[in-house]
This record gives sequence, structure tokens and C-alpha cells, in this order.
Amino acid sequence: IQKAFAGLGAYVKGPGVDKATGTPQDHVSFDPDTKQVLGEPSNYSAPSKLGVYLPFLLKVAQGRPMVSERVTGLSTNEALQMMKKTLTTLRRFQRDGERRGEVYGGLFPWFEMQGDGTLRITKYAGRHMVPTLDNGQLTFALAAIAGAFWDEKSGLKKEVRDLAQEIIDNQHYEKFVDPNTGL
Repeated sequence: IQKAFAGLGAYVKGPGVDKATGTPQDHVSFDPDTKQVLGEPSNYSAPSKLGVYLPFLLKVAQGRPMVSERVTGLSTNEALQMMKKTLTTLRRFQRDGERRGEVYGGLFPWFEMQGDGTLRITKYAGRHMVPTLDNGQLTFALAAIAGAFWDEKSGLKKEVRDLAQEIIDNQHYEKFVDPNTGL
């Protein structure tokens, strides 16, 4: 398993994560022979990417041996800083969407990363997509972060926990349930 995580620190510090928003790219093209990045990474992503990225950072922040700094190249503090940046971006996107009347029940549509550090809703086939499965993965990741740092009284871990909890508190899955059938 350590082999699978080796080098991920370079990926998340490099082309795999948008520097302005702290969100993971949907994809990055590499030359299989030279391992060099081909072209520009994508400028869009989805909640499912966050649902994988955030638990990885959480395990690094917790100092788990399989994803230690020696294996990944990321320190626990770097992982916490990266989580804070990502969660701050997500919470701002959630709040801004509510202000603009883009109501998705606090859930996240597919989005594009903007150079100014903000996210913008992207359209697919002319429609805004709010993937409920992707959002479920993200919610589980946020709950894992909140639970892992539940007892923190101060500091960066508490800030990260509070951001994760605030995002969860503003998600409303009930908007996607038919009150007549319960489905």
C-alpha cells in the first residue's frame, strides 16, 4: 500500500491540485514514458474528487504510517493547511451560491476553478449537474474530518473541523426526497 501512496505528495503539491482554490483537478495528462505532464491540467472538478482527496489529507494530518511524510512527502502541517484552504474555498462557494440564488441545498455541483481562488458552477450538456452520489462521498469525507478532530479545543485542527462541520450543517439532502414516497 505504501507504494501506492509514494509520490502523492508531489502530485498534490504539483499538477494535481489547483493552487488558487486548493481543489483537486479532474484529470492531469502524463506521458507514460517520461512521466512529464502534457499540457495544462483540467480546470474543473467534482465533489467525488474531494471525497477522495480530503480523506487522504486527513490520514497524512493524523500521521498515519502508510501515508507518513517519509512516504508521501507531505508533513502533517502541510496536510492541515491544504485541508483548510480546500474547505475555506468550498464554504465560500456554498455561501456565494446561496447569495446568488443558486440553491442546491448546500450540495456541490460540478465546478470550474477560477484564477482568483473562487469556484464557478460548470454546465454539462447545458445543465447544472448536482451529483448526489458524489456529494455523499464528500459528506462522508467531511464527517470523517469532523470526527477525527472532534475533541480539538484550539488550533489548526479545530479550524479544519469547524469548517468541515459548517459545510455539513449547510447541506440539505431532504431537498432531493419526495415527501409523498420518502424516496
